[in-house]
Amino acid sequence: MCKSRLCNEFYPTLQIDHIIRRKDSLDPWSKDIPLRAPAKPRKILIPDSLKAFWTIREIIRSGMEKTAEWLKVLQLPVETIDIRQLAEASAILYDRPFVAEGWSNLGGFIESHPGAALLVTEKILRSGAVQNIRQPRYSRPSTKSRRLKISASAIWKCRACDADIRWHMDKRTGQKRSTNHSNLLDMCAIAVPAGEAGTYLSFGISFFAKSENEHLLFGAGNAFVAAINQTLIAVCGLHMQGSPFEKELVSMGPGL
Repeated sequence: MCKSRLCNEFYPTLQIDHIIRRKDSLDPWSKDIPLRAPAKPRKILIPDSLKAFWTIREIIRSGMEKTAEWLKVLQLPVETIDIRQLAEASAILYDRPFVAEGWSNLGGFIESHPGAALLVTEKILRSGAVQNIRQPRYSRPSTKSRRLKISASAIWKCRACDADIRWHMDKRTGQKRSTNHSNLLDMCAIAVPAGEAGTYLSFGISFFAKSENEHLLFGAGNAFVAAINQTLIAVCGLHMQGSPFEKELVSMGPGL
């Protein structure tokens, strides 16, 4: 189960989190996660193939390139990661028996009210119908989800990384691929604005981490938001042009 906090600014999100965070006695999956002080992660991972989400238009690619430049300002190592296992976890949620409960609750309404639901929503719900669940491709979903969870945990541990970053645009048919793996893999996330990909087209990114490392999301998210809300400049005298000092300044990401 996910609990979301939506705010216009970063720190109100933390304040609300302090108020509502607790173990839910009615939720068997709920657990108590100690609150830790925000901190920056040791490194950031980005998908090795952005096209794994959806067809990327040039205007969206522009937003991604701008965001990649902002990440340099954080002065953290950035590495790529194979996201196929994460995408597979998302598929278990949306293309397998986990949606059966949704169909049992809403199936009657869908059947009696043709066209009332969005086509993509109806398609997902119908995949939870009994005749679909009995198909061979739905065998052992719980076992598969456990395997993926163990495998994903190994990614974080073996590569000594703390935070994962995901590019996303709020698009109904593709959003599940970039966010909902976290439901099965015991992860948490924070979405932050990343400027605009084009005129009147807001762009954003999501930071993900293991649930016990949510303090790293606050640290990374806060640093990123602060970076895009300010212009970093450096002044280098003409007499130092071409010197190691100028190269050092440029490597830190400011405009000269």
